Amino acid sequence: MIRNENGINFDVGYPLSEDDFHLLYVDINKDQHQRFLDWIKDVKAAPLIICGQIGTGKTTFIEKGFFETDNQKSPFDIKISFDTDTLFHFEGEYWGLFLGKIIDLAGRLKVDISSFRLAKDIIGSGCSDNDLKEQLLRESISISEIKKQKEVFVKVGNLVTELHPVIKKIISRIEDKNGRELFIYAEGIDKFKYNETAYHFVQGMLDFMADYKTLYEVNFVHLYFGNRWRRSDFIILHNAGKQEVEAVLQKRLGDRYKDFYSGIIPAIAGMSGGNLRQGLKILTEYYYAVEVLKKTADQAFSYACSLTRNNSLYITREKFPSDIIKVVYQDGYLLTEMLTEWERRDDIHDALYNNWIMITGESKDKKQWESMINPLIIPASDIITDLPESPEVVLLKQWAKEHETSPFGLEIDKSISEEQIEGAKAEIESENKDTVASTLTKTRIFDIIDSESCGLNPFNIIDLFERLAVYFLEEKRKDKIIIAYDDLEIAKIANDFIVGKAATYKPVACKNIFLKNPTAENIFTEIRNNEDKYTALSIFFENALSDKDKDVLTLNKLRDSFIQNRMIWWIKFSIGVFKTNCLFQQRNFKRKP
Repeated sequence: MIRNENGINFDVGYPLSEDDFHLLYVDINKDQHQRFLDWIKDVKAAPLIICGQIGTGKTTFIEKGFFETDNQKSPFDIKISFDTDTLFHFEGEYWGLFLGKIIDLAGRLKVDISSFRLAKDIIGSGCSDNDLKEQLLRESISISEIKKQKEVFVKVGNLVTELHPVIKKIISRIEDKNGRELFIYAEGIDKFKYNETAYHFVQGMLDFMADYKTLYEVNFVHLYFGNRWRRSDFIILHNAGKQEVEAVLQKRLGDRYKDFYSGIIPAIAGMSGGNLRQGLKILTEYYYAVEVLKKTADQAFSYACSLTRNNSLYITREKFPSDIIKVVYQDGYLLTEMLTEWERRDDIHDALYNNWIMITGESKDKKQWESMINPLIIPASDIITDLPESPEVVLLKQWAKEHETSPFGLEIDKSISEEQIEGAKAEIESENKDTVASTLTKTRIFDIIDSESCGLNPFNIIDLFERLAVYFLEEKRKDKIIIAYDDLEIAKIANDFIVGKAATYKPVACKNIFLKNPTAENIFTEIRNNEDKYTALSIFFENALSDKDKDVLTLNKLRDSFIQNRMIWWIKFSIGVFKTNCLFQQRNFKRKP
């Protein structure tokens, strides 16, 4: 990633790497960091889980720990990235990748494993262990190669039971050669939702790894859903404090801009809720609104918060657990039993996974977690009132006063009595957990409202497309966006406008890819075959996708694989699975008769 030593570094989603620490790193989790360093250096350490919600800096925390080890090299023996190494997400693929990495490690250490005859038993006589490794670890770029590799993974899947003792014996030889326990880094588990099939398939491997020194990177919710591996020791990364978030934002602005934006930084830190990624997103949108759209401080702040909420929190009226949100908003904590035994734990899982509820700390008795509601979905006055005075904050306070309910969030129905709230809390603590907060569900507590201050309302299609041209096709950014469309011909015209607008700033080589019946294999192949030839890709899905397209939907876990690609995905609009992931919905942009 190209860094600006003195200026702005807005690259939301990128974990910091070795070259970034001197410029952008803020030491937020000091106690946990030292504990992690001690764990890395302990060659006999038991497995460890690093967990936290999206945007709490898990990957950066881990990379900083690796960077500070004595040799400043990756200390692990094997790294398996469950989000980027995998394409099909079934048991045979997980085990095949792990086996390939074990064979590769044995080869590098010159450990003889020929007596196990793995290649002969899996891909046939006349093949070597190196041939098997190449089949398992190959980064395929054609559909035929991907299908061939998948066939090998299927064979591995059929032999999982038999492979367990063989892999253990190979690992034992590797440990004898190294004189220490095998160190495995299992990253990307945080991309899985606990109730999806792929998460079930990966459990066997995660349990297998628990017999070694394994580092797991997971979401907070995974502490409560999984097999024996999740009973390992863990480090939880909570949201940062306001001062720490302010320090991160100031570093991202650089010496050149931090003083100019110093007045708004406390407000952005407050709206971040302590979530580093959310704070960076708001700051990025605010900067764009001020510098490009020429908005005033209050307009830019509302614009930035609205866009961040709409693009990041995936709120839909059908799935939003308003009664639970209300109770957590009043109490400031979440009961542990609501995560494990309650019949509505799916709702809690969604609220935590989507960062509607933020875990801020842990009680001593482990029966409840200190929690808060994401500031982007509560009244702005709750956050802004106590901020230090600055010209920008004065404007914001007046704006918040004029909008009693949040102009970029959810409206709280204050007519509900304290008796109703207490009744709902009593139901949560009672045995009738299936009827929790029924007194609250009779009234609409939260209501999704459209902001009059939001930059997309009134809908300005030209402004939006110009924004895409600048923001997503600018040289230093590698981003993706999903746009839903209704008419393919209009989508093509819109795409040409975006690319043409970008070309007014500098030459842009964009490849249009049209897919009628997409599969994960041909999408992956098209991207890999064209990424080095073009600066941007526009991928058009000509037919509407649905929940039946599970093969395509697995690409969501591979999103970090494409972090270096600038892409626009044009999705045929339907009331389906992609509804909540669209930047805007094309029903407002149809051909006139």
